[in-house]
Amino acid sequence: MNRLLTSGRIPTLAIFAFVLILESAAAQDFTIHRDFQFIPSHSTLIVDGGFAGPAFKQTYRAAGTFGLASGYESGVSCASVGCPPPPTHVPFARFDNVDAWLKPDGLLTYVLPLDHTLNLTGLDGTFNPSAPNKFSFTGDDGQGQPFHLDATIRGPLIHLVGENNPGCCDFQHLKFDAFAYLQPYPDFNLDGVVNTADYVTWRSNATAVNPDGTDATATNSANYELWRTHFGEVTDFSAFAGASAGLNTTTVPEPANVLLALIGLATISLRRRR
Repeated sequence: MNRLLTSGRIPTLAIFAFVLILESAAAQDFTIHRDFQFIPSHSTLIVDGGFAGPAFKQTYRAAGTFGLASGYESGVSCASVGCPPPPTHVPFARFDNVDAWLKPDGLLTYVLPLDHTLNLTGLDGTFNPSAPNKFSFTGDDGQGQPFHLDATIRGPLIHLVGENNPGCCDFQHLKFDAFAYLQPYPDFNLDGVVNTADYVTWRSNATAVNPDGTDATATNSANYELWRTHFGEVTDFSAFAGASAGLNTTTVPEPANVLLALIGLATISLRRRR
């Protein structure tokens, strides 16, 4: 022991161990994951223009679920060249587990995968550490056109507002404006109010909402307690006033545009798959 103290090996080993700890911390991701469910009555995608011409316009409703992960991933550290400062961590955000679809307003009855159209999982996201509940995403939509989306979380709601920049030619203009509930939340029928109608839905197992992480169709005590705790709550969108661009808009396509709508959105989906 005396030889180690006099030889200076302990300080050297201590520094080496300290650097290893810092490098290990730098390799970790600090991530928060949230699950959401779209509120179809307040979630729209407006599609216009493209090869169908400037007169074409169709509104779609978004339904289903998605995940949002955010945190700080390891950045650049100079520990590898001998200095042991705290590692730099870069804020990030990304969509995952997107299980959502688009259904047109009006007479059309087909549905399209939302992620094939908007390419949420392909977007790169970030946030300002001073405002960790506001996110910004950039990338390409399903047509390969530049797409920007902002997301804001306030209380039990997230608001998504996005738009592409098709530039020219046959690419369609996409404008997305959507709200979703942070899960768990017991508005099982998604009508904006937690009331007896949600109890009926819970009792009849008619919902695909899975608020407690177990069987989505289970009539269990956890789901009931969640409903009882929030009974009487009304979804408050006032905190987002002035930030929406397409809420509760309904566009019924002209008969001549029905076929164009089918072909147009199918084209977006096919381009995304390729």
